[in-house]
Amino acid sequence: MRTVAVIGGSPHDTRLGAEILARLAPELSLVERPVSESPRAQTLFQNAEPASRQRHMREVLRSVQAQGAAGAYIYCNSLSGATDLPALSAELGLPLVTPLHAYREWAHRYRALGVMAANASGHAGIERTLLHANPQLRLVQFAQLDLADAVEEGRSAEAIVQAFALAELTALLARLGAESIVLGCTHFPAFADALAPLSPVPLLDPAEEMWRQLQAQLA
Repeated sequence: MRTVAVIGGSPHDTRLGAEILARLAPELSLVERPVSESPRAQTLFQNAEPASRQRHMREVLRSVQAQGAAGAYIYCNSLSGATDLPALSAELGLPLVTPLHAYREWAHRYRALGVMAANASGHAGIERTLLHANPQLRLVQFAQLDLADAVEEGRSAEAIVQAFALAELTALLARLGAESIVLGCTHFPAFADALAPLSPVPLLDPAEEMWRQLQAQLA
């Protein structure tokens, strides 16, 4: 049985990523490895000194390799943008995929995309990835860390959608030209089913595209 590591910014999004991957690929053995204890701790980590972030992620990836992982499913947007994961993948010989891989695939399909993220680190990585792939793409962006906290607190999807006026937010992003909206935080699929019927444009979740690309690397 092939082993894949699921690495998230917090224990909660690591668990969410593992649940998704277990559904998409039940034949896998999964190793779960969060980088921080909460979304806010992860935001502080992402604003630490770059060399320190890179050292820590090298240690995380080495630890999952030691547990037998043949690849890594990095289920955190802001973590993906805050460290040079491609360099670590090459250095350690460990195939990995992040949400940014999915966004790179999608960049040429749109003229304008909305992006909902949890913090500026997440936005920076997503923006850099999308515009590198398609410099003509226009982005309409929103960030709110409290959304990730609300998911971690176990609030219902419907309560989150209502409390944060997410139906109105998606309508605004669409009104500003967004053709689809990227769920740019791996906590956000937790309320996607409740939000999707209220959104005037489609919501984009990178999870399945990530697995498709990791499968190709592991083949």
